[in-house]
Amino acid sequence: MICSRAWGKKQLYLECLKHYNDTVGRRRAAALLSPPSVKEGLRGLFKTVLDDLDDSRNPRICLMARSVSSDVFAEADLKKYVQAETAAFGGALSERLKSAKDAGELPAEFEADVVSQVVSTYLQGLSSRTALLCLDRPRLERQVDLFLTSLGL
Repeated sequence: MICSRAWGKKQLYLECLKHYNDTVGRRRAAALLSPPSVKEGLRGLFKTVLDDLDDSRNPRICLMARSVSSDVFAEADLKKYVQAETAAFGGALSERLKSAKDAGELPAEFEADVVSQVVSTYLQGLSSRTALLCLDRPRLERQVDLFLTSLGL
């Protein structure tokens, strides 16, 4: 949390990212990892993201998704943090998909690592750009359903 020492903008931004991950990120991770089925978990994750974007008390953009920018990546410690958090999410998603595959929930030919990357990319686009352009919740829900169904999820 912010203390009495003088911090620069970069340190304050890093602390905001950490707080965001500790709150919003934790809630989204629970939505993904808690249900018994990976399909339910992914749909829960996207519902949570859409709920966040649809909430008038929140900005209509994901702080972590927005942090993937040349301005942020120009700062080595910010870049390192964002890359580590992004990799952690991708790794958790990939492991969740692999576990589902091992349990027979997904077909043997399912490529968990590739699908994890595709889902992460779609989620970032949804969280950083799509909601700014048009937050038509029913339309976005249909898109998410088609996206996940097309991936076999």
